Amino acid sequence: MVRGSDYFSRGPRSFGELITFRKRVNLAAPTQTLTRGQSGQHFVAAVDAVFTLPASSAAMKGVEYEFSCGALSGGTGLSISPAAADAIGGNGLTVVVDKDLINSGGTDRLGDYVKIICTGETGATAWRIVSIIGTWAKQG
Repeated sequence: MVRGSDYFSRGPRSFGELITFRKRVNLAAPTQTLTRGQSGQHFVAAVDAVFTLPASSAAMKGVEYEFSCGALSGGTGLSISPAAADAIGGNGLTVVVDKDLINSGGTDRLGDYVKIICTGETGATAWRIVSIIGTWAKQG
């Protein structure tokens, strides 16, 4: 498997190598538990989707996922749920263990987006926001 970091740290060696680098888009089921093997995928969420992240560990360091709002919600919106001992932090959001990152149905827009990466640590520093578009909040 070719990792994106391979290209960004050294660059492609040929034009052919450059054009073979593609991101896998996953038109996700409304509820999905993610795995390490899905790292690098972009999940396009259905209405009121819930994505459960794997527990952070040293073996998970560098695992990343992208999520975007693919359907507007009048309900709960798109939720990204860390493992019970982990948290998602960054972008000025309060870091609280075992609380979801939510793109709520009241404020979501098509194309709202977040990319997160696993630090390999557990607890408050487990998952970090790399980039974000739209209005996101932490579970209350």
